[in-house]
Amino acid sequence: MLKQFATDDRQKRYLDILANECNRETELINDLLDLQRLEAGRSQIQQEVVDLDSWLPSVLDPFRNRMQQRQQSLEIVRPPTLPPLLSNRHALARVLAELLNNACKYSPAGAQIIVRFDPIGGDRLQIQVSNPSEIPSEELPRIFEKFYRIPNADPWQQGGTGLGLALTQKLVEQLQGEIHVHSAAGMTTFTLSLPTASGDPTP
Repeated sequence: MLKQFATDDRQKRYLDILANECNRETELINDLLDLQRLEAGRSQIQQEVVDLDSWLPSVLDPFRNRMQQRQQSLEIVRPPTLPPLLSNRHALARVLAELLNNACKYSPAGAQIIVRFDPIGGDRLQIQVSNPSEIPSEELPRIFEKFYRIPNADPWQQGGTGLGLALTQKLVEQLQGEIHVHSAAGMTTFTLSLPTASGDPTP
């Protein structure tokens, strides 16, 4: 009976490994196809008015549960009312998910991850995602390259395709926005600038 249990456990581990690898290969293929379409200009994002006050909780709340499992915390810094964006719900959700996934992945247990929303200039909204990890200065110029991953920077051994930030940059461009990264003094911050619905969508 003990031998049977041991065999069953081993089989389950092998199946879990196979399932994870299949999921990773599927993610890689999908990311490659999406990136190819964006780079070739065959994927045009339809802009719409996004009411952030009602929409954001559906995007941010799932990450609270994930962070709790790693003893991390999520702090949202924002004014009482946010301006609506001229954007696209699906693309914007993917951008925020990528930045929050990276913040979780590259932060240790006990870390606080901060998302800050700041209206700027009357026609733009700045969104910053900060986490307590530092990217070496020599790696920063490559951060948005396809397949690039920062060496030895994944404390959770989560892995990835190396395409997430390249896709994010292309999506932000399609949304008529800008994205930058700053990393120093033990903190990394990704900054988005996106057009509000009342502003000119051209940066």
